[in-house]
Order: sequence, then structure tokens, then C-alpha cells
Amino acid sequence: MNNVAIKIILDAKNCNPNGDPMTGHPRISTDGYGVMTDICIKRKIRNALQQFGANIFVQSEEFADDDCTSLENRMKSNAAFMAAYKNSRQEARKVACDTWMDIRLFGQVFAVKGDATSLGIRGCVSFEWGVSVLPINITEIQITKSVNAAETKGMASDRLGKKFQIDHAVYVVNGWISGKLAEKNGVTEEDYELFKQALVNMMIIDASAARPAGSLAVAEVDWMEESDLKYSPRALYNAVQIKPKTDTPKSYDDYEVTVTEPEGIQIERIKCF
Repeated sequence: MNNVAIKIILDAKNCNPNGDPMTGHPRISTDGYGVMTDICIKRKIRNALQQFGANIFVQSEEFADDDCTSLENRMKSNAAFMAAYKNSRQEARKVACDTWMDIRLFGQVFAVKGDATSLGIRGCVSFEWGVSVLPINITEIQITKSVNAAETKGMASDRLGKKFQIDHAVYVVNGWISGKLAEKNGVTEEDYELFKQALVNMMIIDASAARPAGSLAVAEVDWMEESDLKYSPRALYNAVQIKPKTDTPKSYDDYEVTVTEPEGIQIERIKCF
């Protein structure tokens, strides 16, 4: 399996790409740039892979396709895995990777209550945090409730609340697939292709009140495979640059993407709009 460098370009408009659970604000760095965590990105990819028919271990509650209500239940409901776990950690590792695609890709730590040791599987895919090309402006919107959540004496239903969004920003996410770890985990070329489809489509099923359908979209995925370890991940990430064409960009059309293919590397550009 080849190493793969990945660059994902996301276009965000009138939405909250990745909210801070403590404040509700879009996540922001200390110097004012918008941030999306790697956990956020992986969640969206897992959801897309599941929609495409892949067997996923870390399922979100709203997309759960079995009767398991926790990771522990899902682990213990798999008789083949539990039998292997008791006999051989290596055998359990193989069963887990063969069974669940997200474990092949992202890894997982399994721990059974009462056992002194756990099973750790290292994933072949890693992502940096997504960061906006320019600093973001956060808009605070006052909203009102139309009804009380519970019976509250003397409290009107039309109380004020707040909602936060960014008007517009372009985010860039860098990712890497280790070919050696992919081989060890049993990842196949078919997995690579399905993973690529998930990257392109991961925002389509992500609609919510914070991110209305179409407000956060994948604009482009750049897929860069290399087999001879000639280039570092950073060198391949830098082969694709995105810069604003104006001082105050208002849409994705106000940005320019420049691609310079390193010698011996063919960059597959998947433009989504």
C-alpha cells in the first residue's frame, strides 16, 4: 500500500463548522483563525463510510445500525472478537481490523473490565486540525424560545438565547495515510477508494441546526500517493496552496488554488463544485 497525502478544502458559509461544547462558539485559535478538530473530521468520515455500507465500530448514536448502546456492548456482542481477545491479542487485532473499517483506518483501544492489559491498535490515517485560510469573524445572533422545555413557574416561554456562526471561511485539512500501517491493518485498495468517496461526501449527511444542508461543503479533495518515501508529508501538503484573490473574500470564488506536482507524484484533484 502506498503512502497517501490528503488535502481537503472546505467552504463554510453562515454556519458553525465545529462548535465549542462549553461556549457554543465556532472553535477559534488564539490568533483568530477558525479551527476544526481531527475528532470532528473523523466523525464525519465515519458517518459517510457507514452510509456507504462499511461496518463501523465507533458509531454515533443517531446513525447506530445495531442494538448496541455503547462501544463495550458492540465489542462484547462480537463473539469472534471476544473469543480471540481471550486467546491471543494478535488474533484479536486481526479480527477487529477485518471486522470494522474505522479500526483499520483510525485504530482503537479495547479494554475489558477486570483485565490488567488492554489491546491497542494503531490506525494508519491521521489528520491535522483543520484551520481557516484567514482569521474568522463570529456573528452572535439573538434567538427566542417559543416554548419552555419544562414546566417553570413564572417564566415566560419567549426568553432570549444566543446562536453563533461564521459568515464565510475556507478551511484546509491535511491528512496522511501510512502505507506500512495500512498493510499491517489489512487495508485494501478498495478501502482506499471507499475512503476517498467518504472524504468527498462527508458533509452531505452532516446537516444540523448549526450546519444547515449545504452551508459546510467539501470544495476539493487532493489525493497524493507516493511509494518511494521521497517526500515528507509536509512537502506534499505544500504542493497544494490556496490563497484569497481579494482582501475581503466573500465566497469560495474569491480564492485561488494552485497545484505544483512534485517530481514523480501525480495529484488526483477531485473538485466538488
